[in-house]
Amino acid sequence: MLPFDLPGLLFHDPVAGAAALTGGMDFSDPEALVEFFIRNARQLGTAGKMLFPIPNRRLSKRIYRLTTPTLLVWGESDQLIPLVYAERWQELLPHADLVTVAEAGHMAPLEQPDQVAAAIEKHIDAKD
Repeated sequence: MLPFDLPGLLFHDPVAGAAALTGGMDFSDPEALVEFFIRNARQLGTAGKMLFPIPNRRLSKRIYRLTTPTLLVWGESDQLIPLVYAERWQELLPHADLVTVAEAGHMAPLEQPDQVAAAIEKHIDAKD
């Protein structure tokens, strides 16, 4: 995926998402694009060393054991991992609450920090 495709996938508002992701970098500048790809390759390489392989340990067979109150916060406009996944997680987790965040995509904490913080605060207060 090219850098200019990411904001539309990750953010409800692609223009604001582009500003957040680029940090002011001008992707029409070939040097900036090269710098982005090199940095991104290094970051993904590092993540790959820490995260993979992610073995299938049959979470579906063990998830019923999780009894801790769980909060799922999901952007209503999430195109990377659609809301149907959050709804399925809520079905599988016996003590899960799902809060959907309006006008937010996959990066809900960046797009709607006040709504996300309020949901977390309410969840913590309810468990005390």
